[in-house]
Amino acid sequence: MSSNPKNDVNNALGTSFDSWDLTSLENTTYHSTYHPLNDIYSFIHDLAATYPDLVSVVSLGHSGEGREMYALEISAGPSWNKGSHEQKWRVPEGNDVEEPLGFVITGAQHAREWVATATALYIAHALVVNKTEEYSLGHLLDRYVSDAAVLVTPTFYIVPVPNPDGYVHTWEHDRFWYATSFGL
Repeated sequence: MSSNPKNDVNNALGTSFDSWDLTSLENTTYHSTYHPLNDIYSFIHDLAATYPDLVSVVSLGHSGEGREMYALEISAGPSWNKGSHEQKWRVPEGNDVEEPLGFVITGAQHAREWVATATALYIAHALVVNKTEEYSLGHLLDRYVSDAAVLVTPTFYIVPVPNPDGYVHTWEHDRFWYATSFGL
């Protein structure tokens, strides 16, 4: 193992993409093209390594063909995946506790919808880059006081490729394939 966990993830996936520069939306080359599944998985692990206080990679299990399925959890608040299961949502003294606010964004539900995956990954990246960048969505992670005077920290759950078998099928066999390739 190297001293850089980001390199370990890339080496395990058989890729190395230091040229993507995920510290900025403006300086990255990642969003200029569509990517195969291994590139996407490298991207989400690189994003988590670059922004460990905001991003966690969550394993969702395996597809019908045995491919790992991942989601990103993005939040400026406490998270079940970022620390102890004993963490509690903290609110100012005297306020009632409300359920945390969460958003789910999915990419290519249907295999050939590459633009949906690209969009989900762009949104994930835009949420975590510096708020001063022109297209940053970082302000959406800010804590705010709800109508019920409760401090709320939104969490985004992003599943870029909910259908990895079908997505891979569109890269390797039939670009216009619509469904999963399980059982073919």
